[in-house]
Amino acid sequence: MLKSEWGYNPKTGVAHTARMLRRENEPESFTGEYVYSELIKFYQLWKDVKGTRVETNSDNSDIMCDAYVDKKVAYFIINNLDFKPVDLNIAVNGMAKGAKEIEVRHLYLEGGKNGIPKLDVYDVKKLDRITVGAEATCIICYKYDKKVKINETMEEVKYYATDYLKSIAAGKDLVFNINDVKKSKYGEAVIRLGLGRNHGLSLKPELIVNGTKVNVPNNYRGDVQKDRASFFGVIEIPVDYSILKKNNVISLKFPDNGGHVSTVTMQVFNFSDNIRGI
Repeated sequence: MLKSEWGYNPKTGVAHTARMLRRENEPESFTGEYVYSELIKFYQLWKDVKGTRVETNSDNSDIMCDAYVDKKVAYFIINNLDFKPVDLNIAVNGMAKGAKEIEVRHLYLEGGKNGIPKLDVYDVKKLDRITVGAEATCIICYKYDKKVKINETMEEVKYYATDYLKSIAAGKDLVFNINDVKKSKYGEAVIRLGLGRNHGLSLKPELIVNGTKVNVPNNYRGDVQKDRASFFGVIEIPVDYSILKKNNVISLKFPDNGGHVSTVTMQVFNFSDNIRGI
């Protein structure tokens, strides 16, 4: 499987692409000693990443982030879903403060969509902003003199509506109920709408939660899916934590006909303290 020689086609000269080892003289000829393919860079990017998962947050829906703490090292992971480079402000609460060393690993395609994977690894003394390439991943390793203390918690629970798969009609209220929600003093919530609609129809419904109108963002994770016959995806909508109740009534209304709301779920994040205010 590492070499996948069975995948070589002598007529086209193309071998199996997802393999760890390739011939040294490829693509000109399927000859020479075996050397690592570009896939090795994926493993070099993720080398040593492990530990306890800690909370991360991004205000850009096309930027996925995650972080892990392993004793004296914190790994901050950024994945760009956009088709263009994105300049980011990475003011991470407490993470950069006191870091003895900061190592940056950036895996991207050099030369565009059909380019060659390139992994840049470099050290910096300070890092307030960073540019992450199109559809690229960046891992920032913060190294400290002392063990990183994790002294707060965040509990995430996903709740599901009692109904699913409702047809959309212009101006018609679609009502969903999400019950038995548990809250703490501090927290956040996100409603996730599963939508299937023809291209050109609205992906921005009017949303009312427990009688309060909620702002629906213009941006959503991913693209408009023009390569598909229609749009099918999830719209994520932050909801003010204070309006949540044990039993919640969620009402949706679209301005045009067609399509379905496949599912309505809600992610609730309960904090042990006001971590956003720290």
